[in-house]
Amino acid sequence: MDIEHYPISQDVNVPNPKIEKLIQQARLGEIEAYDALAVCYRNGDGVKQSVFNMMTMYALSCKKSGKNIKDIIKSLDENHLLRLLIDMLDHALGQIILSPCCRGEITVERIRFGIGP
Repeated sequence: MDIEHYPISQDVNVPNPKIEKLIQQARLGEIEAYDALAVCYRNGDGVKQSVFNMMTMYALSCKKSGKNIKDIIKSLDENHLLRLLIDMLDHALGQIILSPCCRGEITVERIRFGIGP
């Protein structure tokens, strides 16, 4: 998916001037607007709460500013579902054992979730 061209929508029934202004600023590439919209989507402030839209706005902000998305994820509350999911996936990926197959390709041999040796 090309998040650069993903449509930015309010996903609300009642027009909200604050959100409309942020969307216009984001369309013009203003990094602060992406960050502000991400917070709005995270908290459901003026828009329907959406983890997907929150992360899309943060990803666009990072792409334009050169920030690392990992820093944004670390800033989320430790109990935020997205952070828990990413931490779990990072742990699982760290446990993947890669082995070369007979044609020299890398394949996933197995995934260990802390079970067994």
